[in-house]
Amino acid sequence: MEENKISEEEVKRIAKLSRLKLDEKSVKKHFEEFNEILSYFSQIVELNGANATSIFNEKNAIREDEIEEFDNQFGIIANFYKKHERYLKAPKAKIK
Repeated sequence: MEENKISEEEVKRIAKLSRLKLDEKSVKKHFEEFNEILSYFSQIVELNGANATSIFNEKNAIREDEIEEFDNQFGIIANFYKKHERYLKAPKAKIK
């Protein structure tokens, strides 16, 4: 198998940031799954070479994107529980 792209410590950190409590068995399972997924993406990049980023730059073939003006910003702000002038307030992210 290929070199690991993510460590078990990183899985634990992701779980903590996601507010998930994982036992060692779950950490091991997610460690293997994350590495399998990242390995798959590495294969895609290898196959596509320099064109790998072009798949993200493709235009939506189904419809044209249209810019629309949204005029109910204050309606949303009025219904939010914490606000300051025209901004919404959310709790700080605690990263340790």
